[in-house]
Amino acid sequence: MPAAEDASALKQKGNLHFQNGKFAEAVALYKRAESTAPQDPVYPSNLSAALYELGDYSACFQAICRAVSNASNPKDDHSSLLSRLSLRMAKSLSLGSRNGMINTFTIEKEKTAVERLKTLGKSSDPKSELAITWEQWRRVEEEAKSVSNGVEEAKTRLTRLPLYRKIFCPSLEYYSIGQDDPLSIVEDWGPQPEEANPMNLSHLTAEQRAHLAFLFAGVARHVYASMIGIHRAYERLSKLHKKELNVHLTLLDIHPTALARDLIIMLLLEDLISAKSRTECDEIKATILYTFASALMPPVCFQRFMNTVDHLLTILQSDPAKLPSWIYIVPSVIPSLIDSLTYWKTRAPSKSSSMTLQYHTPSSETNGEMLDSLPIIAAEMQAHEAERTKALRAEVDKMPDKEVIKRARELMPEIPDYPKASDPEGDRGLWLKLARDEILDYFLEATGSGGFDKGVMTMEAALYKGVKVLVPPKKILKESKPLEEAWRVLRDIEDRRRRPSPETTDEGVKSAKTFIENNWKPNISLFDSFQEQAYAKPGWKNFGATLTTEHATGYPDLCFETFDIMQQLEQAAERLGVLDKKRDINKDCPSFSIASAFFDGVAEALKAMKDKVKWEILRGDMCQRLLSMRLGKDTDRPEEFPRKFMRIWQSNVPDYTHGPLNSAIYVAPCLEDDPHASTSSNCLLNCGNWKSGDDFCHTYTLLYSSELKRFLGLRVKDMVPVFGLITLVPLSQSYPLPLSQLTSRAELTHWLTRILLNTIAPGDAQRDRWRVRLPNNLTTFLNILLHLHNIGYPGHYLSHFLSDVVTDSLYSTAVPYVGQAPIPLREHDRSVPKRKLHLHPWMLDFELMISSAYEMLPFPLLLPNDSQKSEDDFHVASMDEMGCYEANMTQWALSYNTPFLFNNDPTLSLVFRQPGAPEANILAKKMNEVVEGKLTKKGQIYVQTIVEQCDMRSGKVVWKMRKSRFEKMKREGWTVEPIRNDIQQTAAYRVPWSDWKEATSL
Repeated sequence: MPAAEDASALKQKGNLHFQNGKFAEAVALYKRAESTAPQDPVYPSNLSAALYELGDYSACFQAICRAVSNASNPKDDHSSLLSRLSLRMAKSLSLGSRNGMINTFTIEKEKTAVERLKTLGKSSDPKSELAITWEQWRRVEEEAKSVSNGVEEAKTRLTRLPLYRKIFCPSLEYYSIGQDDPLSIVEDWGPQPEEANPMNLSHLTAEQRAHLAFLFAGVARHVYASMIGIHRAYERLSKLHKKELNVHLTLLDIHPTALARDLIIMLLLEDLISAKSRTECDEIKATILYTFASALMPPVCFQRFMNTVDHLLTILQSDPAKLPSWIYIVPSVIPSLIDSLTYWKTRAPSKSSSMTLQYHTPSSETNGEMLDSLPIIAAEMQAHEAERTKALRAEVDKMPDKEVIKRARELMPEIPDYPKASDPEGDRGLWLKLARDEILDYFLEATGSGGFDKGVMTMEAALYKGVKVLVPPKKILKESKPLEEAWRVLRDIEDRRRRPSPETTDEGVKSAKTFIENNWKPNISLFDSFQEQAYAKPGWKNFGATLTTEHATGYPDLCFETFDIMQQLEQAAERLGVLDKKRDINKDCPSFSIASAFFDGVAEALKAMKDKVKWEILRGDMCQRLLSMRLGKDTDRPEEFPRKFMRIWQSNVPDYTHGPLNSAIYVAPCLEDDPHASTSSNCLLNCGNWKSGDDFCHTYTLLYSSELKRFLGLRVKDMVPVFGLITLVPLSQSYPLPLSQLTSRAELTHWLTRILLNTIAPGDAQRDRWRVRLPNNLTTFLNILLHLHNIGYPGHYLSHFLSDVVTDSLYSTAVPYVGQAPIPLREHDRSVPKRKLHLHPWMLDFELMISSAYEMLPFPLLLPNDSQKSEDDFHVASMDEMGCYEANMTQWALSYNTPFLFNNDPTLSLVFRQPGAPEANILAKKMNEVVEGKLTKKGQIYVQTIVEQCDMRSGKVVWKMRKSRFEKMKREGWTVEPIRNDIQQTAAYRVPWSDWKEATSL
């Protein structure tokens, strides 16, 4: 019949598309074929196959049922077709039921077709794929209710799993003063033209304006400039749009002391808003300035700072905390804030100003060392410096002789008499040459190593070299007479009012410095309790009590460049319109004048928008916190607070949290679905490692920048790690994406295997200050799979892959990278002949993370029956079957000669060894051989990357594992010891099973 012929032709065309992986096109043709010949079972069968590959398990199930209904004529032999349909139905039921596409009502409605195909499974060989697949569906069906009931608890457990390996020397590094340019999050990511990214708030919907949210991770200094920018944008809105606008700013930092410092400045801003007199305003703004950018502060500012500390402690210890209306502190953060504030209050009297200044070494003084350590950017920076010198030399050479003589007199009052026109030409020429050299040196110094002209702050910078403090406003300066006199001398020189001798000038500066060291106070907000902690407890073998004094000074390393910060503040104030011709910089206190204009702008913005803005103080790891938000498990935050943000500024936090990979998995999913939305960061820690954006991206993600769209479902706007931005933006299309826009199953599986291998068998780490941090443990591997499902990859892709991993049956051509980071681009395409990977040693991690998250997995695991598994095999365990255990390390296997001894990167794993297994030191160096099955036998060792605690100070190691596995290890006499993958050796001597016990606390 013609209709049948037409259907057959459509089917053939559909088959070609199917074979080429164009499943959506195949679906369209198979649907037309079925419509043309609706009684033929072949066409809905073909359709079901294509729908299955697309991951549309509900439509696949319905197509299968139609095919079964059409295959009811006993005269026709449809046994082969029905067998294929039976297998596909069992798979679709498992996958569709688990991800919510297929419910019990749908199954009951098609009971006849289901029972008919299930019978085929029951009657087949028990070892056949068909029988096994129906058995898997039986298990999925049996556990459906418990899975549904346990989803929320599983989400909670997943958010509590550690994301990174543990740190050998655990402490929260306190970065108190940021060094990057202030940004206005509604206008730009910084001052450069290429960083402009303006938002027009009038183009948002009314709903968006009513719930406009931004997040700042890391040091929250950018919230101040952003507040000015938001106010500017607010003023441009219509009256109606102004009424609609509400802005939420989340300030997220892992360090409570950083947040406490932010809060002090916020309360000072609140005081500034309500201040009555000019004197009070100046004192408040001076306190903000010295808190924000100085190592020391005048006594009056110190007293105001400490009064604010007392006030904040009183607020936080009240119930409820009575804060200004625009500030909200998440309650779970308050205890740690109280600890930081109490530390400041109790330790401030014992801190020495002279000692503080000893630790204040501006970064420009160590730039030579930095260049030696960063060969990739050294040439670029040196070339820039040479070009700058050449340009300034040309300017100086063009100066008329009269101008040279005038400048020389200003700069060097002690210079010998300048030449007259009647002097011998040779003497005059030599004098002018030397003078030009001096002027050039001055210009080079004035513009600084970063190429900024200190401009009106030049003389203040000269004073700063001697006293290391900024000049306060007039009334406060009068209280420091020696400083006032030293500054007056320099100002007179600047204004050419007098020419004191160098000796007089030097003596004045020395006198001022002595006065400051004896009377000014340390900026206690730069101090943190970890600076007083020893790296080990006295009495440990290999480590002595001398560590307490040698490595815990009690003083911060203050290497910030004060005038870089002030120049950045000046540029921001000018860019944001709060410092212009109407408000000149006061040469008598330049830095204060700049800070005054800037923070006046912040205060004015808050005053105008107080009832329309909320600053939220939130503590935690950026990735962990955003994962909790996405899963709805940030229960310590008010329900009405945002979980999605229009823009997220990550600062350089990704330098420490696995770069753009974790930004894609944890941060980008918390962006609004809007063209304005984006998340940006910069690279400050190790930019000298990177030859290109792809070099940077590949090291962290094992992908080229252009591949993030197909693999991870987002677009790269910027990938410039050296003096640039890393910006990720959501796609214009909502998730789930069409399968045609994603990478192939083969490519995905290969990439996932590379991620897995480089996590469990990391390469040799760099051992310098500028090293690449790759901290992820296997928890992120699971979160990657969940992200992939969310963006549109079919469940069966991920189900089969993860099942192969946990059952130790994965074969691949992928190989781990064993060299030092950065991971070369040539590794992207490196492969070997396909072979079995030996993943059993990581079974503890697989069991822990999957058992914890099991009920929330959107796809089933394809596991053998329990009767077919041994105790050593993978088991999904209930939380009652999981235990938490601890051991105490009493002897660390390291010494002062150990390279990179006090590294604070997340590099620790635990190695559990059966008697007779290879030594842990060997395993640490040859983890790639463990993966290849060359070094150990199945069941000899386990390596755990997901560790609850491992602290060299307390000696306590805490881990979780299945109780029955723990008991088996004890029966067999196993040992445990930590290894460090950064130096590829053990960190402590083994602890025998007899010293293991249930953990009393974490």
